[in-house]
Amino acid sequence: MPLPLSMPLSTRPARFTGAIIALTLSLVAGSAAQAASPSADVVPAGPLEDRAVAATLPQVERYILTVTNCIRTGGTVRADGTCSGRGSGANGGYRAPLILSRIASDRVARPYSKLLVSLGECNHWFDGSPDYRLRRGGISFSNYGENIGCRDNDNPFHSVRDSYLNFQSEKSYNGWHWRNIKNPSLTHVGIGIWKVGNRIRFTTDFYRP
Repeated sequence: MPLPLSMPLSTRPARFTGAIIALTLSLVAGSAAQAASPSADVVPAGPLEDRAVAATLPQVERYILTVTNCIRTGGTVRADGTCSGRGSGANGGYRAPLILSRIASDRVARPYSKLLVSLGECNHWFDGSPDYRLRRGGISFSNYGENIGCRDNDNPFHSVRDSYLNFQSEKSYNGWHWRNIKNPSLTHVGIGIWKVGNRIRFTTDFYRP
């Protein structure tokens, strides 16, 4: 039986092995309180079809921040991967852009994505729970959530784009990926992506200090 596309913390799925294609997971959890380093996100210059497949993973992580804040501020991610209407509030209302936490990226999100790639898994609960990983990384928080993207693709930009097209499609039923991105009580985000061969995993750890 396939895993659901989103689940709350209280639902712990059975171990899933084998090829994982086009699966995304989302987690939201409540109360539990390191300062994050602000960073401006980067607006794509053009459609993703114009981008080199050999892009570095830090570039892809900056793109993840871009599309996350596109949706968060009311914009829409288009089929070519660019953002329409950023900051307009037209798509589900305006929320202040998330602040990139380099500490959460380096200590939590990226290592977890690397682990998921090595295991061939897509799950929130390997290596402890998301809140445990944040605390272990030295992050103090009062609220947190986590989204995971898991896709098999040569081009990591395409994997991110396709995941975010899926995330924003959850608006109609208020799915958990959508909720995490739009949640005004979450103010910071750690971002990490890892790729080996065609296997790609990315993690976004949202929190409020």
